Amino acid sequence: MYISFFTQKKVLMLSVGIALAVVLMNFIDVSATHVQIDSNLSVSPNIISFSTVFPGEVHFKPLTVDLSDQFLASPIHDDVEYRIVQKPKPRVDTPEERAYCAAYPNDFSRCYPSLCPYLSKTADNTPSNDTSVPAFHDPNAPSSIAYGRLAKSDNDVKDDWIIDLHTPCFKGQCDQTNSVPFEYQLDPSMQGEVFGCDLVVEVLSISFVKDCPLCERDQSGHPVTVTVQNNITIDFTTNPPTYSGDPVLQPYVTYDTSGPTPDTWKAVFDLEGKALIIKSGATIKTQQVGTGNQKYAPGIVIKSRCTLDIEDDAGVVVNSLNRNAGDILLQFDGDMRIDGLVHNEVSGTRNLPGKITVASKCGDIIEGRSGLVQVLGIDNGGNDINVLACQKGNITTNGLVMSRAKAHTQPVTQNRPDINLAAFHGSVTINATSTNPLFNEYDYAGTKYDLWGGLLSWVTENINPGSVNIQAENDIVVNGHGRDNRRSFGTIAAVTNTNDTHGGTIDARSTNGSIIARDRAFDVSGKNQQNPNIAAIRLAAAKAITFIRFGVNNDFNPVVDASASGNNSRGGANTIRAYQNSITNGANALVSALATGSNSTNGTNSLTSCTGVLNAGAISPADGNAGDDTATCSQLAPDPLWSGCELFLPQ
Repeated sequence: MYISFFTQKKVLMLSVGIALAVVLMNFIDVSATHVQIDSNLSVSPNIISFSTVFPGEVHFKPLTVDLSDQFLASPIHDDVEYRIVQKPKPRVDTPEERAYCAAYPNDFSRCYPSLCPYLSKTADNTPSNDTSVPAFHDPNAPSSIAYGRLAKSDNDVKDDWIIDLHTPCFKGQCDQTNSVPFEYQLDPSMQGEVFGCDLVVEVLSISFVKDCPLCERDQSGHPVTVTVQNNITIDFTTNPPTYSGDPVLQPYVTYDTSGPTPDTWKAVFDLEGKALIIKSGATIKTQQVGTGNQKYAPGIVIKSRCTLDIEDDAGVVVNSLNRNAGDILLQFDGDMRIDGLVHNEVSGTRNLPGKITVASKCGDIIEGRSGLVQVLGIDNGGNDINVLACQKGNITTNGLVMSRAKAHTQPVTQNRPDINLAAFHGSVTINATSTNPLFNEYDYAGTKYDLWGGLLSWVTENINPGSVNIQAENDIVVNGHGRDNRRSFGTIAAVTNTNDTHGGTIDARSTNGSIIARDRAFDVSGKNQQNPNIAAIRLAAAKAITFIRFGVNNDFNPVVDASASGNNSRGGANTIRAYQNSITNGANALVSALATGSNSTNGTNSLTSCTGVLNAGAISPADGNAGDDTATCSQLAPDPLWSGCELFLPQ
């Protein structure tokens, strides 16, 4: 049995193009000159040539579309659905010119007259799961699109298409059989012109085998589940370590003490194919190791081929005192839901917390509204939070993911509290649309804040900030919020809390989808008076980028915020690019890098797109280069930040 991954059809960032050009004189020469290969499909041959042909003739050439070696080798992928579409051909074959001809196909000074109506696409019908298109058709009509499907489960890994060229003729010069319908016969004045057409293969959807995750199941077919109802503590001060508390996990735990210091030790819970539920009120933690106020905390690894559910008021905790804390790794194959606490902290004044990594091989990761994933550091700095949907699956946060640290001890540019989210074949959605903050009057060092849900990298006692980095193959959606009575941050924020507040960096990239942000979505605002000023937001999407202000007033702005306030302040840099489509700044939405106060210096806004910038709101200051607002299409998608989960996970 197989399950479809996408709920809506998507087009991959790369396409395969076949450019066909003919000289309509006594003969026609046709060749393929533009081919791009997608990571899931291969297309051959690279060149299609019809050699010498004459008006009224019909010629046939093969076109093979097959699953790529990478797709065939993948244990979790099954099938690909794709389509073959026709597009006007530019006289100069560049992405910018292809975009221009798509908008202005009748500008024959830059685009070839269309050969597309005369090309048919005939499927092999083995099996009958593809849709052919005959010649003599309207190339703009939906009926002109050919559809194909390849599936390993059906032993259908290759489609052999036939591309038929039904050579057009000129009115008054066609053969007596009228093989070319009258409406498709050409005006004799076009004799001598070169005609062209691009055929583009686009991937619509990818499906995955349903046996991922590989949960162990009972006789009724339900996953075998281990349920933790009471606290569990692992004490590494004894040799061997001591397990105490709820006995249900004891059969699955091993202890790794091979490292040189206790922060490198870890309790490893391997549930194999069993699901895990940590019930409300239960916590899994390690006992501190050391004496006095100098105590390490060993790390925790929990892994399974099945699913994880951490309920509200349940948690996984590692907490050291003036010594390094170990890492927390939650690594499951299936869905992961966190409604409780995942917490890594160093208390006191010295050394570092461990990192937190939450990774699913082929399931969704959902943080509920009551969920809190946090790393808390002190003077020496913080550590990373990594949330990873590795092979398929989406990431959705409704609670708070926060990495916070004082981070004022040398070297002050290291050990920043960074947050990394990656859905390598899925989407990322960050929800923070509640009217009231999740943490109303959040008290830190005697100052109260309003903290909504989202992603927060927060340096509290140094001007060198951290970063938030997001990658998704599909859409990145950020549903922001407004303001309450106290200082608050945007839904995705990288900030500091010093007198001279500094913005950090946010880098969000959709490699095959769009970015949609509403209300206060992205925030690196500050004063940035001292050097360095690294405040920057980079938003890059293969498709469109859209900013919306749903809130009733400017408390819900800016949507993109690299602004600065105060005397001698300096704005940051907003760099926004839609590689294949447009950028839309909706009514009342604000994109800001404005600096206010005496002797202040504005930052920069740079908006670049393939099909245009539509601004019904405000962009302040104005886009620094309006010349690249449209027809900048030289690349189909942003470069990914990371190639895969292996960069984050132990090998």
